[in-house]
Amino acid sequence: MSQSTLMEHYQALLQAGQPEEAQRRLELALQIPDQRPVALVSAGLAALNRGALDQAFLALAEANTSLARQGETAALLAHVLLQKGEAQAAYDFLADPANPARNTPAVRLLRLRALIALPGVKPARLLEQLPYVNSADELAVLLQQLSPRRWGHVEFDPASQEIRGWALDTRHPQTPVKLTLKLGDRQQTIVANLPSPLLAKAVNGGRHGGIRIRLPAPLGRVRLCWADGSEVLGSPLAAVEPLRPIPVETPVASIEPLVDVLIPIYRGREASLACIQGVLDSLDANRTPMNIVVLDDESPEPELSQALRELAEAGRIELHRSPANLGFIRNMNRGMALHPGRDVVWLNADARVCDDWLDRLREAAYSAADVATATPFSNNGELLSFPESRKSHVMPTLDEQRALHRQAASDLSAPPEIEVGCGFCFYIKRRALEQVGLLDEIQLKRGYGEETDWCLRAKAQGWRHVAAQRAFVAHRGGVSFGAEKLERVAFNNAILRQRYPGAERAFERFYRHDPLKPYRQRLQRGRLAELGAQLATAKTGAAIIATDRLDLLTALGDDGPAFVLAFRQTDAELKVSLQVHGQGLPVLLDYRLPEDLEQLIADLQRLRPSALDYIQPERCPTLLQTLAARIGVPYRLIDPVAGTSSPVTGFREAAGEQRVTFAALATALLMSNPQVPVAAGAPFASLDQPPAQRLGNILIADSLADPRLAQAWLQLVRLSRRQGLACRFLLLERTHWEKSLLASGNVSPLIELPGVSRSRIPALAGCTLALSLEAAPASAWLAPQVARHTALPLYAPAGAVAIEAGAHPLSLLPAPLNALLGDALPDRFLHD
Repeated sequence: MSQSTLMEHYQALLQAGQPEEAQRRLELALQIPDQRPVALVSAGLAALNRGALDQAFLALAEANTSLARQGETAALLAHVLLQKGEAQAAYDFLADPANPARNTPAVRLLRLRALIALPGVKPARLLEQLPYVNSADELAVLLQQLSPRRWGHVEFDPASQEIRGWALDTRHPQTPVKLTLKLGDRQQTIVANLPSPLLAKAVNGGRHGGIRIRLPAPLGRVRLCWADGSEVLGSPLAAVEPLRPIPVETPVASIEPLVDVLIPIYRGREASLACIQGVLDSLDANRTPMNIVVLDDESPEPELSQALRELAEAGRIELHRSPANLGFIRNMNRGMALHPGRDVVWLNADARVCDDWLDRLREAAYSAADVATATPFSNNGELLSFPESRKSHVMPTLDEQRALHRQAASDLSAPPEIEVGCGFCFYIKRRALEQVGLLDEIQLKRGYGEETDWCLRAKAQGWRHVAAQRAFVAHRGGVSFGAEKLERVAFNNAILRQRYPGAERAFERFYRHDPLKPYRQRLQRGRLAELGAQLATAKTGAAIIATDRLDLLTALGDDGPAFVLAFRQTDAELKVSLQVHGQGLPVLLDYRLPEDLEQLIADLQRLRPSALDYIQPERCPTLLQTLAARIGVPYRLIDPVAGTSSPVTGFREAAGEQRVTFAALATALLMSNPQVPVAAGAPFASLDQPPAQRLGNILIADSLADPRLAQAWLQLVRLSRRQGLACRFLLLERTHWEKSLLASGNVSPLIELPGVSRSRIPALAGCTLALSLEAAPASAWLAPQVARHTALPLYAPAGAVAIEAGAHPLSLLPAPLNALLGDALPDRFLHD
């Protein structure tokens, strides 16, 4: 039978009433890699239909890793989470920016249902969703949750010069509501009696409730009110004539040296005023003359608006206040149109500049004639984020920012080209603005994504965008828009995908290849000398640990060492990542050994660790075992295995100390290496989870690097399947044993779910216990940490280490599993 027909046969056999034969086809499809994702969806649906929610979760969660862009799979998974009573996990998963299906119709609807199901969700949070509803299903769900009263939403369409929206009194749904349109001193009664597709699934069936009002001319501020004078959501409206994104012909010779720094303001008094003050403080440090233009988009904070007026009256800023809330795009367009001969810089109100920031931005923008924009490095700047691209980091202090800005100046290379700029701090040359035109205020909604659209339009006309890698601007992020950001991003991104179908792939390709990494690495190295002095003062040592172990513990919630060298050995090379946390923004530097060995040694000498801690030293590659001698610092062996040796002569014997997690192992370690004293670490905090009350699914708490241990697990899961034990085993980490374990049919991988901590996954999957089959655990035994982070009771073979860790003996396992262990591994375990 061909692979392409397996699932077709499965469906046909189900419809023919042959479930057992259908199940055999499904199990076969699950063994075929390219058939497995679709087969997992079918398995998840079947489990859901029979009420086996844990199995449904495991199947659909694994399927989602391969079918992540299919909204239906994500929505099914979220539905299972809601059925399990895990509304927060469902919402976090569906709302996370890393979830590529978050804007699909199925996911949008399920995300709304998850939001409603959150404990203690307030009506105001539901009300925030109304402006972004884009289907009758979504609106019907919302109206069912909101209290009976008048509800509606209106917005101004600049293309048609119309007010559009809907209004409904849910207490009297069959009666069209009356509204008052207020145009300055004039007013007019409006009846919401047009058909409304958005209300099609509300109680009036969409027969009325629609609003569409054609305005005779741009009128500035327009209000739409209920009968009692209160305003409909979305009112007041800024009914202004659109500034269309079309070229304006201005001779290039007329470009002024003065640059307009445009700061759009809506809310956030403290951050906004701090942003403005930062620009004012930088005036003398920049050769480039600047004009600070503040665009008050009808801020709802009177104290903020008053402070802005005082700054303007004092001549410190040029202030413009909108007649009504324009939204970011229309507000910025009017700002950019104020002085047609000037370059402009967008500066978010939650950003902070320092020193000669504008000189360096302008320098990058004018590094070539075809450069349109320049964007600096930032702690929160999408592609320009430092120290990791596309990750938001904590805003540095002003002193930390100044140090980064100063260190960035040492990079004298040409500004690197980027796909698109980022609007938090965005230098635009007037010549590019003249050719490309203004932002699209016709199709895009209010804010987010507008700079991407503009950059892609510019790119299509031959312009380039660059990183101003010699400048660093701090950015907090999300002060003005808050919780609305998710919906604004969703709306505008959908338009961008239609306009530029290849742009997202190009963006992801740029991110994967990461051509900005060498520039970030250079900036990192500029920090090392100053950081080294701080680390030396604090007597901070560096831990050397395998990357797989560090990643696993970090994913489970462990903070990890503050200063670490993480290594991964492949067939071709040794990869090392140097990380320092807790000293401002993280230090992250990557090396490939042996070619980068001297650079690694030089960087370590600048950082001046007080000592090196080799965690599981028997796993440590030979090159790294020589580091302590090369940089001249003492070292310790952390959790070494007794009786093992090193290819580096004298490495184990010259250590200053051996340290073990479990005191029960100290004697054996001292006997195997008597020249080096053994010290127990801080007493292991014994696990205190009570025994499992029932047999659910089981978390495999062992690392399967040891073939003997992996074979024991394989025996157990296979026998479990043959005997029909009603549980599944969850595989903790990727291993070359994975294929064999999954083939047993009752093992699932511990997947990563966007927005959900990995330590929560076992509980969401119905795990009731963590099990270790390690009969003679070493000091680096992983299982106790796994159990602690996942809050599961740990079961392990009896022994001094297991007792010290607080593991339950195997004899206390739920009866079916207890019996199975005796059958599967009779020679390995004695049940006490």
